[in-house]
Amino acid sequence: MTANSILSVRNLQKHFGGLKAIDTVSFEVNKGETLGVIGPNGAGKTTLFNTICGVYEPTAGEVLLGTQAIHGLKPHQIARLGVARTFQISHPFRDMTVLDNVIMAMGGSHYTGLKGIFSISRTHDNISKAEALLAKLHILAQRDKRAGDLSLGYMRRLEIARALALEPKLLLLDEPCAGLSHDATQEFIDIISQLKATGTTIMLVEHNMAIAMTVCDRLVVLNYGVKIAEGPPAAIKNNTLVIEAYLGRDDDIA
Repeated sequence: MTANSILSVRNLQKHFGGLKAIDTVSFEVNKGETLGVIGPNGAGKTTLFNTICGVYEPTAGEVLLGTQAIHGLKPHQIARLGVARTFQISHPFRDMTVLDNVIMAMGGSHYTGLKGIFSISRTHDNISKAEALLAKLHILAQRDKRAGDLSLGYMRRLEIARALALEPKLLLLDEPCAGLSHDATQEFIDIISQLKATGTTIMLVEHNMAIAMTVCDRLVVLNYGVKIAEGPPAAIKNNTLVIEAYLGRDDDIA
């Protein structure tokens, strides 16, 4: 582990019967960087995220947040320690307003039930903080809309706003641009760049290579659950194993 490490994954394995979905994978995420996890369909990217976040218990290996072991903990315990994530399919409180969705995420470590949420969450300070997050994600104009009425692009932004409301040490984004239009994707790239500029530490799964190459400082490449490469985008782009496993021909990434 380096002194700058936020997350350390050590020899992580996740097996489903005879299937080795994650096979002895190791890497670190450093403070302030954006690390991308890429690979072809079925490479194990989302399984890796789910194992880090506690959805799956690892078959073997370790996951450390700083110096604290988090493997084997429940998802809500890991979130309270500072790991927030978004999902490919957004799950907001659809009948609540955009603003209230963000407020609900604040102080989650103090809530003991729905009564507690509604009794302490809607303070003046939390409203101001929620509005600031919505402004940061460029959806403040949607604050009073029902979350279920948002477009896909705005819903993805709301997911990030809710994750940031937890004040995480590490933000995990699972294919945040999947299904978005070209213009919405470009706007999302700008948002991620702005988050990076404010020092947010990000780990993201992204199937679109152009996006990953643009926003990530470093890339980890998986193929059939095995890490086959790790390094800066320029090195990954020219890695023969990566080209053969995921990128195909050289002109696919030109």
